[in-house]
Amino acid sequence: MKLEGKVAIVTGSSRGIGRAIAIGFAREGAKVVVAARTDAPKEGKPKGTIYDTVKEIESLGGKAIAVKCDVTDEQSVQKMVEVTVETFGAIDILVNNAGVAFPVPILETTLKQWELALKVNLTGAFLCSKAVAPHMIKRGRGSIINISSLAADEKDLGTVYYWCGLRSSQSRS
Repeated sequence: MKLEGKVAIVTGSSRGIGRAIAIGFAREGAKVVVAARTDAPKEGKPKGTIYDTVKEIESLGGKAIAVKCDVTDEQSVQKMVEVTVETFGAIDILVNNAGVAFPVPILETTLKQWELALKVNLTGAFLCSKAVAPHMIKRGRGSIINISSLAADEKDLGTVYYWCGLRSSQSRS
């Protein structure tokens, strides 16, 4: 077990990639803080809660706690860090995985959607990193892993044209 004795916080781990990361860390021996906003099923939303992820980790023999956290709220992030240190005594790994996306052309993207994406995807990673860094610095070690979209590396102009609301045929004229 490569992560035996380590403590990992994984944001956005109620479902998707974050859930898989949290379970993977637990399988490698880490104690995991499953952090996300989703603490109850919601109509019309993808299935998965922080408690579901913890239950799966525990069924595999791992240790985990669920912490409801809104990464865009500094007090919520501080509380997540406090609960982690109170429960497990340290923070060795932070995975900034929480994120949102609105896969629609820019002309259909609302300002509210844009601002939410910036708050969750950028400010959230900043707030979480800032909150755990003092604990890692004090101990002289730690790892912060930032997850981002592959769209930032997109070389297919078709995607760029789609996002801008242009048709492929228009872009080639």
